[in-house]
Amino acid sequence: MFITLEEWDKANYSKPHHMNTLRKWAKEGRFEPPAEKHGREWLVKEVAKLRPLDHSTANQLRQAQKMMNDEQTTYLDPKVLEILNGSRAA
Repeated sequence: MFITLEEWDKANYSKPHHMNTLRKWAKEGRFEPPAEKHGREWLVKEVAKLRPLDHSTANQLRQAQKMMNDEQTTYLDPKVLEILNGSRAA
């Protein structure tokens, strides 16, 4: 059975989280099983658990940005450098 994020939060935490936080978690896919958006509302199964945030992607991005600052970036594909710089080719 699906319930709203607010109902799930009340059932699992004594101190409620802000709705923006709950929506962010749903968008990031932090619920297991994942939350589903029905119209304007996010719904989650009653038995859903909150997964810990996976920092591996953030760490990889930090390492890539560090590589960009080093002088040994000539072997990186120009498209990869564009993505890391946050720019797009026109």
